[in-house]
Amino acid sequence: MPFEEVWKSARPLLLSASGEVEAEPRTEGPDETDLLLLSLMLTGLTDRTVAARTGLGLGTVQRRVQRLTEIAEVSTRMQLGRHVFELGWVRR
Repeated sequence: MPFEEVWKSARPLLLSASGEVEAEPRTEGPDETDLLLLSLMLTGLTDRTVAARTGLGLGTVQRRVQRLTEIAEVSTRMQLGRHVFELGWVRR
């Protein structure tokens, strides 16, 4: 499997103070960075452009978008765009 494919599905390794592996925390909704990404995406910018404007890596942007589609319980970016309004994450 190419590195890029593995990287897309990568999750951060979180360690407790004692050095034990902790589960990745899940939030019920997007954080401020997620909201910024969604706002930029909704203007039609590509992931690469969103990454450049926010100073995040392309892989980070893609992982965050994937996580948001999971939280919103949708399967496509188009559906995510529609649901962000229904979920009250962004306003028109």
